[in-house]
Amino acid sequence: MLTPACARDLIALIVLRISLSEAARPKDGSPVQLDEAVATSEKAASAFQHPSWLQSCNSVYLDVGSNIGVQIRKLFEPESFPGAPILPLFEKKYGTAEQRRKNAGLCALGFEPNPNHRSQLKQVEDEFRQKSYFVHFYPYAVSGSDGFATFQVSDSAGHQDWGAKIISLVQSTAVRNVTVQKIDFYRFLQDLPDNSRVKLMKMDIEGAEWDTLARLIPQNALCDDRIEEAFIECHRWGDTSNWKGSRTFDVIKQRLSQQMCKGNATIMSEIDDETYWDGIHK
Repeated sequence: MLTPACARDLIALIVLRISLSEAARPKDGSPVQLDEAVATSEKAASAFQHPSWLQSCNSVYLDVGSNIGVQIRKLFEPESFPGAPILPLFEKKYGTAEQRRKNAGLCALGFEPNPNHRSQLKQVEDEFRQKSYFVHFYPYAVSGSDGFATFQVSDSAGHQDWGAKIISLVQSTAVRNVTVQKIDFYRFLQDLPDNSRVKLMKMDIEGAEWDTLARLIPQNALCDDRIEEAFIECHRWGDTSNWKGSRTFDVIKQRLSQQMCKGNATIMSEIDDETYWDGIHK
């Protein structure tokens, strides 16, 4: 006998197959390779490699462009970062530090494709797991589409490779190139559990914000029923072929207001808190 969860998944798969059959059907009426389309979609759906505890998250912080994870440390251990500009916003959205540490439904999800930071971010995950804080870093570059990108990184210890970026965005010297996976951020947001409300999102992705926002805004993805509030660092570089506008915060706010939200658009502010960029100051 099927459990309700299994029945729901079976129905979803049937609907998926029907949808793919219609969407993938060539205009000339020739047969569609349905199994191939389903396999591709299922592979994409599982590609995020979510942590096992994600279903229990009802209050989410998205740290898009994590670097070495300092902002997430500020969320759970603000005492180590006195005076950081983001601390009042964390308290407004998630309660006091003590409340945040005790909230089993609070989860922090970060994105950082720079391979230089992978081991350090794994240490943050492991350390916080021991303290029963739910933290996970995805090794992806956030974008408006799925695929791969050439990423510029520096092996210099200075500023913890702050300016690592997709190579097509801006060229610089004294760097090496690595290939990283990029993801359609809209698809990622759609893949989050229905009960997972993003109360705050940070976006600092070195110029990739323009392509990402060009994907999100037409889909009405920056509405407060899904992402309550966000803060962003706008860069004067980045691919605007899909954005088709000026690289300014004013244009972002204008386009946010043009969405067709059930409630209100995501509250967006331009905050750049890069205090303690190198970690905890002891």
